[in-house]
Amino acid sequence: MIAAVAAMRPAEFHALAAEERQPGAVLGGLRYVLRTPWLLVILALWFVSGSLGRNYQVTMAAMSAGPLESGSGGYGLLPTVFAAGTVLGGFLAATRPNLTVRPLLVMTFATGVAQALSGLMPSLWTFAAVLLPIAAGAVALDTTVSARAQIDSPEAMRGRVIAALSIVSAGAGALGGPLLGRLSDTFGPRVALEIGGVACVAASLLAAVGLARLSGRTVKQAIRVRPRLENV
Repeated sequence: MIAAVAAMRPAEFHALAAEERQPGAVLGGLRYVLRTPWLLVILALWFVSGSLGRNYQVTMAAMSAGPLESGSGGYGLLPTVFAAGTVLGGFLAATRPNLTVRPLLVMTFATGVAQALSGLMPSLWTFAAVLLPIAAGAVALDTTVSARAQIDSPEAMRGRVIAALSIVSAGAGALGGPLLGRLSDTFGPRVALEIGGVACVAASLLAAVGLARLSGRTVKQAIRVRPRLENV
């Protein structure tokens, strides 16, 4: 991190408008989020994918100890594979010139399908193989949500939007972990993964429909264009 900061070029920095500190600023940020439909759609999509789609700390342990019967060695392998996937996802996001809504919806859909399929994998290695693109998609998804939410919000509101993202992320983790654990205990880890994957697929389709209705386009048009979402 120190090396990355040292490599930054100050001449290319962009000064952002800042809003003066004033009473009720937090509530003002909350009101902005609540009255911005496109942002609510993005946050709802992120909440579903974060709670049921990226809580692999729970499902990896449940699959390793349960259906895969791989024990501590298998559980040690799975987080390593997941970590490698996150690095790939970071490179994937960095290679794109524009992080638009289209890859956001596509990645949520694709990772949801992959998660549902991961519940069907018969062995540790096949499960790990599916886990790799899931992890890559999750990181690319997080990066895209953060970029779109900030870039398409007024400069003075970006700090509050970041705070809203943090709240949604924390809430998704806090709710999703116990929920997936309950599903794993009740129906088994495989079914828990399949339920989470189907939920993410459904959320991506509903988000596409919602954004299309907000912009007055068809779903296909809505995910193909680069949005300036505050004008939607």
